[in-house]
Amino acid sequence: MAVSSDLTSNGMGAYMMKIGIGTPPVEVLGYADTGSSLIWTQGNLATETLTIGSHTLLSTVVGVGHENTIATLGGSGIIGLDYGDASLISRLGPVINGVFSFCLSPPFDMSRPSRIKFGSDGVVSGPSAVSTPITRKSSSNAYFLTLEAISVGETRLEFLGSAYGGANEGNMMIDSGTTLTFLPIDFYNQVVAVVEKVVNAEKVTVGKAGFNLCYKAPGNDVILPEIQMHFKGADLKLSPSSSFPRLSPEVVCLSFFGSADNVSIYGNAGQADLLVGYDRNAGTVSFMQQQCN
Repeated sequence: MAVSSDLTSNGMGAYMMKIGIGTPPVEVLGYADTGSSLIWTQGNLATETLTIGSHTLLSTVVGVGHENTIATLGGSGIIGLDYGDASLISRLGPVINGVFSFCLSPPFDMSRPSRIKFGSDGVVSGPSAVSTPITRKSSSNAYFLTLEAISVGETRLEFLGSAYGGANEGNMMIDSGTTLTFLPIDFYNQVVAVVEKVVNAEKVTVGKAGFNLCYKAPGNDVILPEIQMHFKGADLKLSPSSSFPRLSPEVVCLSFFGSADNVSIYGNAGQADLLVGYDRNAGTVSFMQQQCN
């Protein structure tokens, strides 16, 4: 069975999914988060009926919070999509055969739609699709990939690992609920140094937290370097809208952030204008270039 739902950008780096809770269903906007397990909203833990589009899911565990604070505006909860038993993907179970995908518009462009698909409609395949294995960890229900290197233009920088693991399996978490791509600070500085060498544009400072390398780039006059994420078995070319999202008509910023905690997370800004597909039975994440519209 195919199930799908629109995703709504809040213009601040988060994507919200609409679900119905209860009978009759009350519509709720929650942040679609591959890094979370629980489906929760504002009012304790309850068992409710969930509605996604025309599909109804009976007896689903829903967390209900009181006076919670969410860092980004526009939603009233989180819709967990990870491996946890209470996540939406786990609860949909054989209905979707462990398959879902999404196509995200650039995080600060609210004029373009995004969408999440489950089941047969969520399969990502085609001659341009690339796939990389998911690593499961006993300590986490999140999805972990293996990053081998990042290329900026013709310069390839080998990735030596993070707090999640060395150059071996599962050293980077992929998370639709995190905006920027986090890299260990030393490796991030290497990436920035190469970017600064090849971008001939005026640097500017912006007021958005985490965007530390920004350029004045009105129109398409500034030539930005192609950035590739070299995952195990998958060389992924990022579009300019994902590697250098446009924060305003005048400014683009690098979507990477240096982590002093040595973590590595592939965030949603870097996944813009890609079809990103999860197949939990095959244990893979697949990517394919696609302008989301």
